[in-house]
Amino acid sequence: MKLLYVAPRDFPRRVANRVQTMKMAEAFSRYCDFALVVSKIHCSRDELWDYYGITHPFEIETIGEPRINPETLSLMPGIVSSIFRHRPQIIYLRDEVPAWAISFVYRNMAFEMLDYLPKRSWMYPGIVRRSRKTFVISQGLMETADQNGIPRDKLGILPDGTDLSAFDIPDDMLAARRRVGLPPDCKIVLYTGRMSDWKGVDVLVKSARYLPEQVRMVIVGGFEGEPQELQKLVVEQGAADRIEVREFVPHSQVTYLLMAADVLVLPNKPMSRLSTHHTSPLKLFEYMAARRPIVASDLPSIREIVDDDSAVLVPACDPQELAGGLTRALNGGPEMAKLVAQARRKVARYSWDERAKHVLKTLQR
Repeated sequence: MKLLYVAPRDFPRRVANRVQTMKMAEAFSRYCDFALVVSKIHCSRDELWDYYGITHPFEIETIGEPRINPETLSLMPGIVSSIFRHRPQIIYLRDEVPAWAISFVYRNMAFEMLDYLPKRSWMYPGIVRRSRKTFVISQGLMETADQNGIPRDKLGILPDGTDLSAFDIPDDMLAARRRVGLPPDCKIVLYTGRMSDWKGVDVLVKSARYLPEQVRMVIVGGFEGEPQELQKLVVEQGAADRIEVREFVPHSQVTYLLMAADVLVLPNKPMSRLSTHHTSPLKLFEYMAARRPIVASDLPSIREIVDDDSAVLVPACDPQELAGGLTRALNGGPEMAKLVAQARRKVARYSWDERAKHVLKTLQR
């Protein structure tokens, strides 16, 4: 099968959807004749592979940046040209606007729905109806689509995943700490990813006052400007000596940060349908693969992947409850060991390779 993945975005960028695109592209390339189409690459191919930890390079083509934004129809001539050059059996997309346009003329299309945006609600029925298959990333998103009249028989649930091979390294916390510059003699709670409101990093910062003094919190990532804004909150809370805010790092370095931690935290807030029901957080799958205790907000989108047997789930938006969950996880013991082992068993079915194979098998039926 020849599959053309059309992702009219620029790379690399500080967002998880770029990680998802690159890792799925790598996985697809292992199992089919494959090419990825993007708008622009801001570095060399070798630097791009290093940035995302790509060990199986694949064909990647650039079609130029759009005049307005990555989802406008201004890129359609370049996309159509790529389709004619590659003549794929399947076109795979995650962006609504090009998917909507392409679906009118090319029915062998697969669409991956990341959210249900009210401003684009008029697009989804046509995209789903005209596509070979539409994959939604969570059960909650499936329910929302169903409630808006989209037939379930055209949908399949496809949660996000992780690169399990990236964690096939010696489980040496002290070596990982030396590699990423973290102290060897304290307990570390780590968060990686965006720092926008619904990610709950403000709740995490405020929870520090309820934690034992020897606990150090490390928050890594953020879009442009987010680390600086979060640092202001850290100072306001009087926690600058206990909380370290680090800038975004290339995804290939995230593994060592996770391995350097005692506990990994995901404090999402229920601010929208996206955060409560639709999201499928990449960091959660990485946390599970890292074999560290996980403390996360008790939200439906998170319970789809982990439960009380594989993570410490706490009420969202409550710094004191979050601190209680973190303290429980930091105390370790047999209970935490069981949660970690169960999370690692569960994540085995969420690798990028398994995800790609499922897509290809579904499309070949």
